[in-house]
Amino acid sequence: MLLKAVYNSKKIFSFVLALVILVSGLSISAFALTDAEKQEYKNKIEEIKQQIAANQEKIDALEQEASKYDPEISTLQSKIDALQKQIDLYNYEISLIDADIARVDEQISSVEAEIEALNKQIKELDEQVIKLEQEKADTYVLLGERIRASYMAGAATPLEFILTSDDFEFQVYLERVELLQRIAENDDKLIKELEQNIIDIGVKVAEIEDVKKRLNTKIAELDEAKIEYEEKKQEQVDARKVIEDAEALIQKDLDKVMAIVNKLDAQSAEYQAAIDKREEAIL
Repeated sequence: MLLKAVYNSKKIFSFVLALVILVSGLSISAFALTDAEKQEYKNKIEEIKQQIAANQEKIDALEQEASKYDPEISTLQSKIDALQKQIDLYNYEISLIDADIARVDEQISSVEAEIEALNKQIKELDEQVIKLEQEKADTYVLLGERIRASYMAGAATPLEFILTSDDFEFQVYLERVELLQRIAENDDKLIKELEQNIIDIGVKVAEIEDVKKRLNTKIAELDEAKIEYEEKKQEQVDARKVIEDAEALIQKDLDKVMAIVNKLDAQSAEYQAAIDKREEAIL
């Protein structure tokens, strides 16, 4: 505004200098004008000069009025700048917390994938147990059928065979008894192997369940950590909101002051335009 005032003073000085030159020129060619015309012309020039001076006074008054708001504008802008720095800090803190939350989510997803894989293993082992139990049951049924068939086929006791059968029949009898014993021993061995396999699978399932338990505990810990991060983030968001509201109020005050200053500047520009127009009229 000070530079503008200096510029206006220079324009006035130039105008006055031109006016002096013009009047000097008029004195040389005065023989072409009557005294009344010369006086009328001088009066017109004087009126324009007074109008220019009056407009310049109004411009100076407006600039002085506008300059009164400079400290308030500076103060308000300083407050806004300080609050914006705080908002930037909150935004930075929130971005760090978001990164922590993303990291925890990634860990949770990884652990959940491990649990899903363990559940698949347990399902497969359960299916194996069902299959082994069925094989065991089938073996028991087969063994029972063999024992029943042996009983039905040989109602006589070994003593009766010795007393009533010949050597060949007795030999066949012994071979059949031996075969049945071997089959029974083999079935018994198979049943024991099946039972041991079922026990081994049960142990393995228990181990997997233990791992699942530890992983579920880890997920619970991660969920708790995520909740803490989200609560901390919310605190930052709430604090940022308070600062943003305060900044908005100050910005509103600044906008009001700037509206007044802009209005004064617009009025000053109108008077300056009027001065320029009058100066063009006499130059």
